[in-house]
Amino acid sequence: ALRTPRQRGTMLRALATLMREHTEELALLDAIDGGFPLPAMRDDVNWAAEVLELMADAAFDIGGRTIPLSANLHYTLQQPYGVVARIVPFNHPVLFAGSKIAAPLMAGNAVVLKAPDQTPLSAIRLAQLAREVLPEGLFGVVTGHGATAGA
Repeated sequence: ALRTPRQRGTMLRALATLMREHTEELALLDAIDGGFPLPAMRDDVNWAAEVLELMADAAFDIGGRTIPLSANLHYTLQQPYGVVARIVPFNHPVLFAGSKIAAPLMAGNAVVLKAPDQTPLSAIRLAQLAREVLPEGLFGVVTGHGATAGA
């Protein structure tokens, strides 16, 4: 929340670029980890990057609105929640990881992502990549079975 929407959009676009640069690695992690077909996992990486880019573009339009009324001033104010949790299913892990973090990060929230216990590798690698472009503490991943990880 300390960054402007435009700054957050720039960071999301940088993360999308990193994902595209590491498409083969992320796709291979999901293919090995979950037994998914490699071509489908490449598509998943690109789709997740597209969602990040979509949210990056939306960040340039976020803001409050003034509502004209006759007697009083009325306005909306966009405020982040703070920390948002996201749970990723085992199927298409990199697609869901990338797409589930996009909107909360764009809105100024920190995100804790619960990686699937069966296929956690791509979510962990995504968090490592995110460290290159996101401020420290803005995005983290927890692993483990749902009951022990708090899901």
